[in-house]
Amino acid sequence: MSQFLSRTRIAACIFATSLALSSPGAYAQDATTGSISGTVTDSTGAIIKGATITLINTDRNHVERTLTTNGAGFYTATGLPLGTYSVKISDQGFKTNTVTTLALHVGDALTVNRALSAGDASETVTVTADEALVNLQDATSAGLINAEQMNEMPLVTRNYETLLNLQPGVAFGGATDDLTRGPAGLSGASSTVAFSVNGGRTTSNGWTIDGADNLDRGANLTLYVYPSPDSISEFKTLRGQYSAEYGRNASGQVDVVTKSGTNKLHGSAYDYIRNDALDANGYANDFLGTHIGAYRYNVYGFSVGGPVEIPKVYHGKDKTFFFVSEEWQRIIQNLPATSALVPQASERAGDFSQSGYKNSAGQWTTGPITVCTAYTTNPATQVNTCTATGTQVTNISPTAQQYLKDIYSKIPVPDVTYNIAHNLDPHTILSSFKNTFNNLDSVVRIDQEFGQKIKIFYRYVHDTFPEILPQGQFTTVPIPGANTTVATNPGTQHLAKGQYIFSPTALLNVGYAFSNGNIVSTPSGFLGSSKSPDVNPSLVYANTVGVVPTVSVSGMTSLAGSLAYTDHGTNHQVFGDFTKILHNNTIIAGFSYNHYQKLENNTTGTQGAFSFATDAAFTNVPSNTAAGATEAQAYANFLTGNANGGFSQLSRDPVTDIKGALYEAFVQDNWKATKHLTINAGVRYAYYGQPWDANLLLSNFDPSQYSASKAPTIATTGLICFTGTCSQANSNAGQSTTPNPAADYAGINYINGLIYNGPNANNNNQASQFGNKVGNAQKTNFAPRFGFALDVFGDGKTSLRGGYGWAFDDAEVSYYETTVFNNPPAVATYSVGQTSFDSPAGGATTALSTTPGRIQAVPIDYKTPYVQQYSLDVQQQITPTLMLDVGYFGDHGTHLLGALNENQPVPGSWVGKVLPANSGSACIDPDTNAQSFLNSTCDRVLNQIKPYLGYFSVDSLRTIFSSNYNALQAKVTKRFKGKTYIDANYTWSRDLTNAQADYSGFDENIYNVNGDYGRAAVDRTNILSIDGVYELPWYRDQKGLVGHLVGGWEISGIYAIDSGLPLTVSASSAYSPNYNLPGGAASVFNGRTNTGYITDNAGLGALGNTNAGLRLNQLGDPNQGYGTKIHNKGYNALWFYSGAFAAAPPSQTNIAPTAKRGTIQGPGFNRLDLGVHRNFRLYDRLTFQFRAEAFNAVNHTNVQSINTAAGSTGTFGEVTGYRDARILQFAGRIEF
Repeated sequence: MSQFLSRTRIAACIFATSLALSSPGAYAQDATTGSISGTVTDSTGAIIKGATITLINTDRNHVERTLTTNGAGFYTATGLPLGTYSVKISDQGFKTNTVTTLALHVGDALTVNRALSAGDASETVTVTADEALVNLQDATSAGLINAEQMNEMPLVTRNYETLLNLQPGVAFGGATDDLTRGPAGLSGASSTVAFSVNGGRTTSNGWTIDGADNLDRGANLTLYVYPSPDSISEFKTLRGQYSAEYGRNASGQVDVVTKSGTNKLHGSAYDYIRNDALDANGYANDFLGTHIGAYRYNVYGFSVGGPVEIPKVYHGKDKTFFFVSEEWQRIIQNLPATSALVPQASERAGDFSQSGYKNSAGQWTTGPITVCTAYTTNPATQVNTCTATGTQVTNISPTAQQYLKDIYSKIPVPDVTYNIAHNLDPHTILSSFKNTFNNLDSVVRIDQEFGQKIKIFYRYVHDTFPEILPQGQFTTVPIPGANTTVATNPGTQHLAKGQYIFSPTALLNVGYAFSNGNIVSTPSGFLGSSKSPDVNPSLVYANTVGVVPTVSVSGMTSLAGSLAYTDHGTNHQVFGDFTKILHNNTIIAGFSYNHYQKLENNTTGTQGAFSFATDAAFTNVPSNTAAGATEAQAYANFLTGNANGGFSQLSRDPVTDIKGALYEAFVQDNWKATKHLTINAGVRYAYYGQPWDANLLLSNFDPSQYSASKAPTIATTGLICFTGTCSQANSNAGQSTTPNPAADYAGINYINGLIYNGPNANNNNQASQFGNKVGNAQKTNFAPRFGFALDVFGDGKTSLRGGYGWAFDDAEVSYYETTVFNNPPAVATYSVGQTSFDSPAGGATTALSTTPGRIQAVPIDYKTPYVQQYSLDVQQQITPTLMLDVGYFGDHGTHLLGALNENQPVPGSWVGKVLPANSGSACIDPDTNAQSFLNSTCDRVLNQIKPYLGYFSVDSLRTIFSSNYNALQAKVTKRFKGKTYIDANYTWSRDLTNAQADYSGFDENIYNVNGDYGRAAVDRTNILSIDGVYELPWYRDQKGLVGHLVGGWEISGIYAIDSGLPLTVSASSAYSPNYNLPGGAASVFNGRTNTGYITDNAGLGALGNTNAGLRLNQLGDPNQGYGTKIHNKGYNALWFYSGAFAAAPPSQTNIAPTAKRGTIQGPGFNRLDLGVHRNFRLYDRLTFQFRAEAFNAVNHTNVQSINTAAGSTGTFGEVTGYRDARILQFAGRIEF
């Protein structure tokens, strides 16, 4: 009913406004402006001084500016509202010269040079402006997308962001085609603006709307608000060499300009619909014999703008204007069938006589599996010992019974017979999930002109973004009803801006913006505490986050609920600039101030997490011949309460209240040095203050404050030693052998090296030397910028442009939040190895974690990341409607962010010590029959020789990394009559770095960070995009009866073909054979030969550090002959040659595994989106358009994901997912 009423309101609005289609149009002052300049000469080329220049905004029929040429014949007008202009030039003794239909877009610096002919001033020479104008004013590399392109192009998600790809130098790094508007996509994962511009990181782009900052400070990857395409006038992406006016981010700058009112009523109404019945099934579904899930997509709305008219009260033409846009999104999508691995019905009752496993031939079957039916725990060594075996568990743990009653009773039972018949894991269930996504996007804008000198406007944008996510938000569980999450993610932005024109050569712009973004997520599935009231295990700390403790059973789907989560981000922004024209110099000086706040709790909270591993993780392993019996063994441990994989829990779920301030100022001089040469020079200063926490919870690790004498004693097992023998025979000389006091680490410094910005500072002088902050901000961020534009032949058709400049980058604040979420004492982490499900603390009245903790660190002396940009390109106007732009573009990043584990042992430092001998019999390598670092339990003995004793890892953000980008970029633009045009963009580039992201993909070896120098995360070597509109010439004007019957057809389309992204091989984080060679006769699993067990031979501690991880040795080229043909190879075709990698041999102890980052060429992208439109002219400016659109029109199979993790799954190197198949859409649009 609500949708019907909404459509009724739209229809009424259209009917009313269509009756008022009259009077000249006049656009009100827009927030983002442009400039027009030029030189006036006579027919011999002599300078004309004092010529009168009149700039008329023909959209408004209004004179915007009147000025005269200076002694060099030069004129310039800045701060002009966007729109269509005519430039009238007159002087005594010369014919008046008028240039018409000159389109001024956001950020344009247009050049209109004219030579006046002798004659009477009453005579007028009128010319039409060329459609393809070269840039003769600056070196900025930029691309424009206007409203017509947004309306005519097929947009798969009606999200303007997707059109960034329609220009050179832009590479998209997202894993999905569904770039949903809003902070979260239909899957529940974050929806990020993952675009790399001219080789920059995806977190280094600036996003503004009408000049207001729109980038959420949390991760620099989501936006506050997402205006609909029908509310956007145009947007421009500045890719590099931009003026000093632009700052905060060091890569691309995306400037969106909203629509405004006119003297004519104008607007639109539309409805877009999709249905899965019209869509292609897709290669993967065809191969698996399944069908795409239900898909209902309906996006409808309207926009209207005009003068504010109140009959007999107020007449607002030429001075007061309004614009309103409303868009509703209603999307219901059943995601493709997703599998989960859950226990069989018999296993839930403790019966393992017919459990599923994979036999040595690689076939799934069922049979008796010997499991551990009883165990004992040694709390001193944290080793669980199996005391009885069999195929029946009868003594089910009380806590396990709670889960069986409230959780497992609601989980579907696998169809074992069906699964075996289809050679699927017998524990498999296939489920489809229905995601519900609703949104209302509202835009309101009011513009007011007070004569020609004062112009102001107010603009409001609001999104609602309510969602129901059946698999959860951020953490997904593919089990029906388990992790359903209700999320509300509203965003709002207010902006007020004003302009005062002192004179034709002096003007002032000022503005204030308030932006707010929110994510509020509430669990509503049966993993929520309220839906499973009987699950109430004994925990170390209180569970305050609304979900039951996480249960991870090796080989099965983890039960990890999405907790109650709240994220509030705000930004207050004040900005302004003053422009003064002095002779041939246009000088602009300005400032920007941002005050932001981030209120957020952790996404992993106090519910605690239990892990149940295979029997290989403890002593007295049951004898099993079945290679794939691990699931049954691990689930048996769950039933008996044998948490042999460990337990961890955070003491509380803190809420950060991060605040910060950014101060920036700039001066820019655009100098018309000669008639044909313009030089741009400027400098921008930035002070990005260190953030602080209003709740005084920030902390940091300062190596200078760490004291070895205060380090806790580490046992030979790698645990913190409280009782018994604490021999340090295998570690460094001088370390303590005295057991630590047991009561809460009393008497030792358990926060050794940490500094605090509040009451957590103790008597050990650990108060931060930076006051309420925990680091020092750099104060010397001066960014010089230089550029030039040369009119090579003086005819305005060939421009040689070049530039060089620095741009500083402000980092996201999420890194500082991690110190609150992880570091003691704001959060204490209780972590033990093998323990009891029923009593994880071993009955202790005081939580005593024996496992050295992981702490987070940010730079103490923060060096602001910056990028040096440089370019040289040529723009050539081939004809008045055809232009070519080709050039070289490069940049070099310095002090870039990256992350390291600063507590990593030196490779091979364990050699000569008998460390592995202390790790127990579970760490025996079957290939060498020797103790080895096979998994995190085995790896923990390395805690004895780490640089900072008492810590497992020190995950540290550092500003020591670099990058470089070099590219050939080309763009061809051709304009035809009417709407018809074609654009082609090509990039050939190389993007290299020694840190792929700000805080992920840790370097493997911190003692050789340049060893990870390789392709950047979003390095696409070749990128080609073509877009265009073709109006069929037959009866285009729709005149006469025949014209109305058969005319008005057009075709629009986007074609994109990109090289693939680089992929990096990793090793399993657990004890597993490296099955990766095709074929082979001995030691074969799922058709792959075992090339050795994956071990941490160099002693990096990487198997327990999920941030860094472990890699393999690279033996050859993994891309040779692979990755080209997918069809006829099966759903899980081999993408790269997995035999190019092998586990490092046991003898390789002094160096890390040799596989470099990004050596695998990932799958590319090849897609054609097409639209066929029929336009009907109804009355005057009232038109109706019917649209039929196809996304991935030829149904090309695009690979989405590859398994690059070597291990025992047998899918290493295989394709694991595909992008969208063909989707059809139909729509109707009314415009007036």
